[in-house]
Amino acid sequence: MNVSYLKIIFTACCVWGVSLFAHAFDTKSNGKGKEREYVDLGLPSGKLWAKCNIGANSVEEYGTYFDWEVNPVKELWDEIWRTPTKEERDELLSYCTYSLDVVNGVKGARYTGLNGNSIFFPFAGYFQNNYGPYKVGEGGQYWTVTPNVDETHWVLAANKNPNVDDYAYYWPNPYFSFPVRAICDKTECPKGCVDLGLSSGTLWASCNVDAEQPEQYGGYYSWGELEEKDAYTRSNYKYGNVDLGQCISATQYDVAYIKSNGKLCMPSRDQFHELLDECTWTRGKKNGVEGYYAEGPNGNRLFFPLSGGKGEFGNHYMCERGYYWTGSNVNKSCAVRFDLNPSEIYFYNGEKFDGRPIRPVCVRKTPASITTILREVKSVDTIFRPDGTRSQSLRKGLNIIRKSNGSCYKIIAPYK
Repeated sequence: MNVSYLKIIFTACCVWGVSLFAHAFDTKSNGKGKEREYVDLGLPSGKLWAKCNIGANSVEEYGTYFDWEVNPVKELWDEIWRTPTKEERDELLSYCTYSLDVVNGVKGARYTGLNGNSIFFPFAGYFQNNYGPYKVGEGGQYWTVTPNVDETHWVLAANKNPNVDDYAYYWPNPYFSFPVRAICDKTECPKGCVDLGLSSGTLWASCNVDAEQPEQYGGYYSWGELEEKDAYTRSNYKYGNVDLGQCISATQYDVAYIKSNGKLCMPSRDQFHELLDECTWTRGKKNGVEGYYAEGPNGNRLFFPLSGGKGEFGNHYMCERGYYWTGSNVNKSCAVRFDLNPSEIYFYNGEKFDGRPIRPVCVRKTPASITTILREVKSVDTIFRPDGTRSQSLRKGLNIIRKSNGSCYKIIAPYK
């Protein structure tokens, strides 16, 4: 896009019938520095999509319509934001489930990621030859920065019919003006996380879930449950004999993820393994509480209290051992646990009904907590699309596989 020519752009209210007006933005008072809300959809690239269109104050507002030559994002927002590329648009289409939705009376399309988060694209229509908007409530086209052939340019097409060709392209200015949904690479880490200089870039929380200080034990949770209990028994475990998937990190079963509004999640076994391998571990005390210090390659440290656990026979090994859940599954009755004992540190297959503390992580780049199961399909009985329809073969995006033995799992097929 040529940013040297800021052209006349059109702003429309999302409520049909309100008068429209044309104006040129004054880039000296463009609202830079304002905190913009984004949504983490759990995409493999780690890209974050803006919650609203440029020029909108809520998800259902149409915002501002731009000619393709205008680069509205960096002119009007901060430098971390930009207009998405075709490849980033393709990732959104491939790794999210499409559905129709209505927000405050405004029709649109909702894209839901594997982590359950979603973004709403209102059917904003478009302007053509400086007239419009047209097709409001029927569909919406959103610019990318990627040119196509013959002076056309790729857009993200959100339509009533999800089977409409997603790979739409349109003539640039002066023929069409479309809204823009910005994207960024920024992943904010909540206050209280520690950068240990790990190779993956993973940031660890300084405290357990529900704790306010590193030496506090925090809450005790059965694996996959979101509330503490008076007793932790096999009979009152909510998910006995239920398969919650290979990893529950950053899902509806992850208490760290839910309580932090998606900013933290349970660590996977691999993340704990990295912490064990790349840090120096020493026994010590913090404010009189027994525990272990983990010192990273950059010299920063975490403290893990020996918080013990809660089970069928009440509290056990508090101040003596530390038991920490990972998000990684083993089978219907056990999940991977990270154990800190007086003489050694190791992994253990712990009973899911036991109450254990959780030390969450915040991933700087791609959320490692979003586990994509990629494997060869064997003994397949049926392949389903996310909408429940059957498919004869794997298609781009999410596929639900039901094997002949009755077990089910997910496969993400690349879009290319």
